[in-house]
Amino acid sequence: MSMLSSILKTESIAVVGATPKEGKIGRLVVENLLRAGFKGKIYPVNPRYNEILGLKTYPSLRDIPGKVDLVVVAVPAEAVPSVVDDAVDKGVNAIVVLSAGFSEAGRKDLEEEILRRARRGGVRIIGPNCAGISIPGIGLHASFEEVFSPGSVALLGQSGAYLTALAEILSRRGVGVSFYASLGNRVDVGEEELMSILLEHDETKVIALYIEGLREGQGSKLLKIGSKITSYKPVIV
Repeated sequence: MSMLSSILKTESIAVVGATPKEGKIGRLVVENLLRAGFKGKIYPVNPRYNEILGLKTYPSLRDIPGKVDLVVVAVPAEAVPSVVDDAVDKGVNAIVVLSAGFSEAGRKDLEEEILRRARRGGVRIIGPNCAGISIPGIGLHASFEEVFSPGSVALLGQSGAYLTALAEILSRRGVGVSFYASLGNRVDVGEEELMSILLEHDETKVIALYIEGLREGQGSKLLKIGSKITSYKPVIV
């Protein structure tokens, strides 16, 4: 199983930048994981607190005693590289960087730096500057967006706002979500890789893509995996 495909079987999540403060992204993510009914372990990480929303809170990723599969990052952009280092040393599979302040703010150098550090340990990055991911079937809602009802449609794209609006439209028609991924600046993981793992995701019956632009060489990869997947599942672009 690849590090990316292991997301579908996530059993433990750390939220770096978790906070008890109302309305903050770090609180919303923890609240949403609890609200969605995630059955695995949730580790809030913030050196300022001992407990957040009833959960034991740790000063850093390195202080968490157990294995961590997925890390959600909600700290200022300048602090993200050190979090990536901790995640690599901890042996996590993937990092979801919600934090903004990277290439969209003129800091492409910072974006390239977190990618370089992640690749040192083979850790995959979703984001940065994204709305997170959701797998409603296992209660994994690592996002600050509203919790989705489980269903059969996977939503992939860069814009979290657009994908969430689409999820709301589907919900009004009685259709739920099987997988949601807002990729933001898409420094590492792209739509084509997520499509590949969704080929084997039984809960996903339809894949919907919202594409704002493509990286060099990504178009041919999307066409290749798309032609394979459409033999089994419809793909809507």
